[in-house]
Amino acid sequence: MKRTKISIFILLLLTVMASCKDNPVPRQRGILRIDVPSDHVYKETTVPTLFSFESSDYASVTDPKKKGSGTWLNINYPEWKGRIYLTYFTLNDTSLQPLTEDARRFAYKHAVLATSIDESVFGFADKNVYGMLYDIGGNAASAVQFFATDSTNNFLLGSLYFNAVPDRDSLNPVINYVRQDVLHLIETLNWEN
Repeated sequence: MKRTKISIFILLLLTVMASCKDNPVPRQRGILRIDVPSDHVYKETTVPTLFSFESSDYASVTDPKKKGSGTWLNINYPEWKGRIYLTYFTLNDTSLQPLTEDARRFAYKHAVLATSIDESVFGFADKNVYGMLYDIGGNAASAVQFFATDSTNNFLLGSLYFNAVPDRDSLNPVINYVRQDVLHLIETLNWEN
């Protein structure tokens, strides 16, 4: 009898202890917070005999590689897994119209997921740099693309991508930071030939 009372007491105690847990509540989906530097610091970058520009001190620039009729290099942002892909063409090898049309078509390939594509024309007559900047809104794979040219010899194409699922809410601080770097690249672009 004593043994039965102890067993019932232990069973009752275990039941009370098991029932004291909180009910599970599903967690809300969080948004990743990415901190970016408050200032922009730049360094001179030169692609010998082709062009020069100022790139972010926060990024690294790969060595240029000649592929087909183009020269390719990247501006890497390793902490954010971001990259600006740059492709340079000499207009002696290719005409301007197909390159500008390819740049436009390349930007508009993102229209499926984009909420907007804003085009901004730019021109710096003193440096003979003209072109178009594409700001791609929404969760598209690329948020910023551009091309710059002098209309006679040089053509530069650039595209910003992140090695991450495109979530504009999470990536927006980084996109805005790197977009400023893209604008600075365009403003400081100088053709070497």
